[in-house]
Amino acid sequence: MSKLKRLAGQTAIYGVSTILVRSLNWLINPFHTYVFGENQSDLGIVVELYAYVAFINVLLMYGMETAFFRFASKEKEHANRVFSTSLLSLLLTSAIFFVLIAFSSQRIAALLQYPHLSHIVLMLGAIISFDTLANIPFAKLRLENKPMTYVRIKLLNVVITVGLNVFLLTPILMGRPEMFGFKIQQEHALTYVFMANLLASFVTLLVFVPDLFRTKFEFCKNTWQKMMRYALPLVIVGLAGIVNETIDRILLKYLLPQESLAERNAIVGIYGSVYKLAIFMSLVVQAYRMGAEPFFFSQSRDKDALGTVAKAMTLFVVLGMLIFLGVSLNLDWIILVLHESYRVGKNIVPILLMAYLFLGIFYNLSVWYKLRDKTHYAMFISISGALVTILINVVFIPKYGYWASAWATLASYFTMTLISWQWGKRYYAVPYDLVRIMEYFILGLGLYGLAWYVEWSNQIWKLLFNNMLVLIFFAYAVKRDILSLWKER
Repeated sequence: MSKLKRLAGQTAIYGVSTILVRSLNWLINPFHTYVFGENQSDLGIVVELYAYVAFINVLLMYGMETAFFRFASKEKEHANRVFSTSLLSLLLTSAIFFVLIAFSSQRIAALLQYPHLSHIVLMLGAIISFDTLANIPFAKLRLENKPMTYVRIKLLNVVITVGLNVFLLTPILMGRPEMFGFKIQQEHALTYVFMANLLASFVTLLVFVPDLFRTKFEFCKNTWQKMMRYALPLVIVGLAGIVNETIDRILLKYLLPQESLAERNAIVGIYGSVYKLAIFMSLVVQAYRMGAEPFFFSQSRDKDALGTVAKAMTLFVVLGMLIFLGVSLNLDWIILVLHESYRVGKNIVPILLMAYLFLGIFYNLSVWYKLRDKTHYAMFISISGALVTILINVVFIPKYGYWASAWATLASYFTMTLISWQWGKRYYAVPYDLVRIMEYFILGLGLYGLAWYVEWSNQIWKLLFNNMLVLIFFAYAVKRDILSLWKER
């Protein structure tokens, strides 16, 4: 089997599982828009708080997951030592973190301007701690090539989350507070959202407990120090990445010109809900990253490793542009999954899809600093992207609102891609077929522009025409590259 087929196989396994898990989880977003309805402010609070969670997750993991992959792959005979050292390190720091949250939840809630939500701050502290401890066992499953076990546990987490959301919030949606035999209160809707997440995270961690009891724990100071030297630059990378991903949800609350906190939160709620429609691209990027990262590590010493990476990039761009067209040209009916009061923001979705496409390209390019152990370069690349994000948001949110945030995301990921490509040529000169990649970008964007240029009075004819354009792109890609690359041995 060709290397590309193996990469496609691994990506497909993780991709199907990731798509299944995240799609189920994503269904909560449209559900929430109907539950909260015109009360967009409360949904804005959910969006904002989870943005903070993303930042804390990176800090509390401090690069240990990637370090675990690197050292467990590099020192296979000491894989258990690497696993137990990383897990014990995270156990100590997570415990300290939760104690600090427990003693300061009221103060944190007041700083966020939500003094009545200190109990939610405490729940978020527990959720973050549980998820952090589960990350290394999940990484171990990926390293041991146990995708089915991985997906079953992930699926369990999502089923609990979605199930509890539906169970607790459906009475509110239906206007029947005593629907399931006990009273569900509208004013506690926010609490129910985070309660469902907390229980799901707790049960997920419990699933790993039997395996952890069979683990021979040993903490190796020398191993820990080597892992930390490798991982710490990745903390900056992770934080910069989260700035690109979520800082806009936080900045909107403080930079929007609306005087009322409720109005600003409502806009955050609209933006956060519409933003999640970019999941179609982010799912592919996440699946590709999960399959590609261990694959490229294992193939790094192969004589044709550079050619494999180059071909993988071309195929990824083909897939990414196909998704961009498929979603953007069918947005008129996809947006119907959201409550009508949130659909006003639909036109930012193509911008976000393109942003995620460049993020995926960046992940493909990032193989050079991971394989060459030059993770400090990743720090500078990510900081550059974060600075672009912050600058555009701070300057333009007061005038353009969440449009500025969407364009900032695209500009940031494009900047990171460009810098990584330039530096990567010096340390890991992959022969990317730039001409062919540009062909796909020009064709895809040209077809998208054509769809905007042609006006239709009948929506059915418009959708048929748009999807004909998607098929044209797909047919071109099949004839140009997909068949020939797939036939390679």
